[in-house]
Amino acid sequence: EPVSELSRAASALADGDLASRAAIRGRDELAALGRSFNSMAGRLEQTLEREASERTRAEAALSANRDLVANVSHELRTPVAVIRSHLEAQADDPAHATDYMHIALREMDRLQRLVEDLFALSRLETGVAAVAREPFDAAGAVREAVASLAEPARRQAGVLVHCAEPLPKCPQALGDRERIVQVLQNFIRNAIRFTPKGGIVVVGMRTAGEGVELVVADTGSGIDPADLPHVFERFYRADSSRSRASGGAGLGLAIARHLVEAMGGTVEAASQPGEGAEFTVRLPAAPPANA
Repeated sequence: EPVSELSRAASALADGDLASRAAIRGRDELAALGRSFNSMAGRLEQTLEREASERTRAEAALSANRDLVANVSHELRTPVAVIRSHLEAQADDPAHATDYMHIALREMDRLQRLVEDLFALSRLETGVAAVAREPFDAAGAVREAVASLAEPARRQAGVLVHCAEPLPKCPQALGDRERIVQVLQNFIRNAIRFTPKGGIVVVGMRTAGEGVELVVADTGSGIDPADLPHVFERFYRADSSRSRASGGAGLGLAIARHLVEAMGGTVEAASQPGEGAEFTVRLPAAPPANA
């Protein structure tokens, strides 16, 4: 009977039942053989599961790379075509050469920003980019991010950008102050883009458990619930009709997510269509100085 049970377990394993095990009775040679079989079956199951997981990751990476190549090709095509057309127009219409040149240079700037964003994202995804994790004054980072964008937002977009004063007293956050300012400015620019003239963008902070939250909220058009889970994916645009000129390449939020996660934090977007959006950065609080 023990030999028959071991044979059935081996047959089941051979047919693909990786959970198949032999029943162990007693302490004789057959029991030892059964234990050896079960040990072998366990290792085989672990090995095949690990290979399946690695294969899934490899397939996902290959798919992501194909998407990346397709998206990059699409993003590069537009500015290159615009530059070419305006250089040709410059040759055909010398009287307006200066106007054509200004447009071509503006497209060159967009092309350069795209390349720089791709380079930054690549360094972050491969862990090459250096991101500090040290105590810093989160309130100071909030004020710095707002100060550099408030006046341009008022003059160019008619949007009021301000701090939620007075900012509450929070513990120091743990992260990279310069990078956090970059992340907040990215969120602020994004909010300005989708907030109509006369709207408001408010940047604040609060204590959350053992961490610190930095929040950028606006009174803009909001984000559709179907788009919310994808806003931090690279090249994702909630409105597929937006061009790079008006909406960017869809890299800024992906870069922000990678930066914050490299500091041990998280990012989150919340919104109701027509009621604005709120982007939250959660960072761990720095340990007390005497800890």
